[in-house]
Amino acid sequence: RASLTAATPGLVEIPKGRCFYCQDRLSASVHIDHFIPWSLFADDGIFNLVPTHTACNTSKGDRFASHTHLQKWTHRIESHHDEIAEVGHATKLSTDRDRTVALATSSYRQLQTTSLVWHSRGENLRRALPAEIAKVLAR
Repeated sequence: RASLTAATPGLVEIPKGRCFYCQDRLSASVHIDHFIPWSLFADDGIFNLVPTHTACNTSKGDRFASHTHLQKWTHRIESHHDEIAEVGHATKLSTDRDRTVALATSSYRQLQTTSLVWHSRGENLRRALPAEIAKVLAR
């Protein structure tokens, strides 16, 4: 598992100092979350990493995020591709976007309506919505 400390400032700068999940301002204590959980796929690629609050990261744990977060994540890597890749190059983390996207796509496509995904600190878990996930992945 790679050290993510060097990537933190660059990853925080991309969303203008806001938590990827709740959009609130980040404090001095920033966590870097593996969007596709590390425990499921060992991907330290820069495109799999998002800045979060400690509480959001702890609440999400090793779960997949809901389709609303998947949509934000896909938009993020499309609209900020160059900035994210630059952080990866500077910190020597993998910039293989295609690998990370393929992992996310294959993982999310396996979720069923009985699968639970993480949505927020307050609401925590929801049932996965495969039809909504398919719409996000089709873009």
